[in-house]
Amino acid sequence: MRALPAMAGPGADRGASIVTDAAPYAEEAAAAFRAAGLAVNADTRNEKINAKVREHSLAHVPCWRGGAPEAENRQVALRRLAARTRRCVAG
Repeated sequence: MRALPAMAGPGADRGASIVTDAAPYAEEAAAAFRAAGLAVNADTRNEKINAKVREHSLAHVPCWRGGAPEAENRQVALRRLAARTRRCVAG
């Protein structure tokens, strides 16, 4: 992965799939992050994305997400804690 912001440094980052169809891509992206030396887990539970983001925000865990558009473009959307904006990066 290139051009990762500082939030994607070592730690327990979480990746959340937006839809069930994107779960395999979330697992694939998490594996790529782990291969780059980052501690990352994929959250592929069948819950609404807002609930997942809220849970990770309350736990102060950086969150990236992937849905159908991100999977199609081979990207993830990075969200900073308490931010309303997101930044897409490609691997």
